[in-house]
Amino acid sequence: MSIAAILLSWTVNERDTRIFAVAVWRETPYYTEPERAALELAHDLEAALSRNDLEGLLALFAEDATIESYLVSRVFDRKEGICHGRTEIRELARALMKRGVPWGGHEPPIVRGNTVAVEFRTASSDAEKFSVDIIEVRGGKIQSLRAYAGWRALMVRTVEARDR
Repeated sequence: MSIAAILLSWTVNERDTRIFAVAVWRETPYYTEPERAALELAHDLEAALSRNDLEGLLALFAEDATIESYLVSRVFDRKEGICHGRTEIRELARALMKRGVPWGGHEPPIVRGNTVAVEFRTASSDAEKFSVDIIEVRGGKIQSLRAYAGWRALMVRTVEARDR
C-alpha cells in the first residue's frame, strides 16, 4: 500500500477492504457510482496516454477543464502552470506525447466521491515517487487535473532549466 493510501485511510477512516479492492473496483461492491465513474475516467486517461491517442484523451475532458502542473510551465514556457480548456490541453498533451511522459508506473488509485488521486513513480524506480495527480470529475468528464510534483520531478525540471 502506498504512503498516500495509508494516510488517506487514517484521515478518513477508510476500511482496508475498500482500499485493497481498488485493483478490482469493477467487481466489488465497495464503490459508489460516482466513484466508479471517476475510476473509469482515470483508467481511460492512462490508456489514452499509453496509446498516444490525442483525440481519445481530449474526449475525457470537459470543454472548460483545467490542468494545473509544473509541466504546463515547461511546455508553454510561461510562469503560470495552468492549462485552460481543451485547446490548451490539446497542445500540452501533444507535447507530452511527442516527448514521452517522464513518469513510470503508479500506485493503485485512491477514490473519494468524484475525486481520484494517483501516485506516480519515477520511470527508473518502483519505489521513488514522481508526482501525485488529483483528478476531479463532473458530468462524466474530467473537470480538473492537478499534478503535484515530488522532489524527483523537481530535479528533472531543475536540470532542464540549467541546460537551456
